[in-house]
Amino acid sequence: MYKIGVVGPIKSVEKIIELAHEIEQDMEVISYIYSIATETKHLVETYNQEVDFWLFSGYIPYKIASQTRVSQDKLAHIIFSDY
Repeated sequence: MYKIGVVGPIKSVEKIIELAHEIEQDMEVISYIYSIATETKHLVETYNQEVDFWLFSGYIPYKIASQTRVSQDKLAHIIFSDY
């Protein structure tokens, strides 16, 4: 089972987890909520060993996480679209 860490503000993380439960397939989704985006670095560095993959609520927390020593292969962010 894959463990996916979802990082973002509470409303975004709740929505992502709600959607993930709809497609739940051999994955555990774990919330990592911040008050301000700069907390992303601490969350990723502190909890990296607990997850197989990181999913960020947007580009800004993703960009912050990409400046850590965590493998870029473990990082992805949601791209919002009006379509």
